Amino acid sequence: MKLIEDIRLTRNFMLSEFACNDKEKSVKIFMPHILTLQDFIYYLEAKRYAYIQCHITSGYRTEEYNNHLVDLKLASPNSQHPKGKASDCKFYEVSHMKERKQIPPIEIYKYAIDFGQFTGIGVYNTFNHLDNRIASDIPNGKTYSQWDERK
Repeated sequence: MKLIEDIRLTRNFMLSEFACNDKEKSVKIFMPHILTLQDFIYYLEAKRYAYIQCHITSGYRTEEYNNHLVDLKLASPNSQHPKGKASDCKFYEVSHMKERKQIPPIEIYKYAIDFGQFTGIGVYNTFNHLDNRIASDIPNGKTYSQWDERK
């Protein structure tokens, strides 16, 4: 599906932000995931007493695009992105002077664990992975999946 017109999904998110990064720019969303991301921003704002912006670096991925990333060892074959249930994100604190400063991903990782609404939480050097996978997608009968891929 080509995105003809952008649609505001929540206070902080537009539909286009979740479009696949391939040339087609198709999009599929799981609205509970988007709402959880929005609630997480409200949570961060309350914790940090600041306005928070979230930049989605990767939202939905087609199976083909995800497989391409798997071949490059940049994605998991079990990714939640093709289901529209995952986002790779960078979070920024915005000052009253409109200066943006990225919140370190390890801090976001800790906040996301405390927030308790994501079932997949990953931390990388420059971004975080957050998802709302279902229990059957989580190995070993756990209720969540967490990982640290910082180098």
